[in-house]
Amino acid sequence: MDISLLDRLFTWSNNRATPALVWLDRVFFNVPMSVAFPNSSLTSLPKPTSDHTPILLKISTSIPKPNLFRFENSWLKHRDFLPAILPAWQGNGRGGAVGNMVSALKAVRCASKA
Repeated sequence: MDISLLDRLFTWSNNRATPALVWLDRVFFNVPMSVAFPNSSLTSLPKPTSDHTPILLKISTSIPKPNLFRFENSWLKHRDFLPAILPAWQGNGRGGAVGNMVSALKAVRCASKA
């Protein structure tokens, strides 16, 4: 399927007194792409010197993505990081060894985000 250009009717001009205005540049999506990225749009950019108008495809979806936490090793080199998370790590957990570990990891994640 062809994605419509939102802000122009053409992408190429021969720059003559009576110009030929043609939509040459296109973007195509297949069905899986259109399902995965339903909010995608195609717009044009300014054309400084060329006779072709550059086009910009913005791929977007409304499908929520999970809020992942990723620990960065570089945080360990920051002098304020360990003093900030040690109290969270040493907090009281519940439910035995596994419960303590899960509680500590959740507390460290919260402290790291802060």
